[in-house]
Amino acid sequence: TSAGFDVTVSDELSTTGSHPFSIAVSAVNDPPVVATNTGMSMRAGETQTITTYRLSSVDIDSDNDVLEYTVSNVRAGTVLLNNAALPSSNSFKQRDLAA
Repeated sequence: TSAGFDVTVSDELSTTGSHPFSIAVSAVNDPPVVATNTGMSMRAGETQTITTYRLSSVDIDSDNDVLEYTVSNVRAGTVLLNNAALPSSNSFKQRDLAA
């Protein structure tokens, strides 16, 4: 993104033409956005895979290696990552859903 304004300089006798002064505006760390969150239905005892079709996020400042989901308030069942219990952080990455 860019911004700017024009300046002129004058003394007692004359004035310059207009000159643009440009400002480059760098993006700040924008928060990630959940782009897809469809949820799912399943039968008791069934196992399903959560893919990016069901859950995905985007972040203009980060790639999939950085985007992290943290699981909390599990009301029933178990959330697994690659057929194993989640790490102690109860988290997984966006790249895990794309694998």
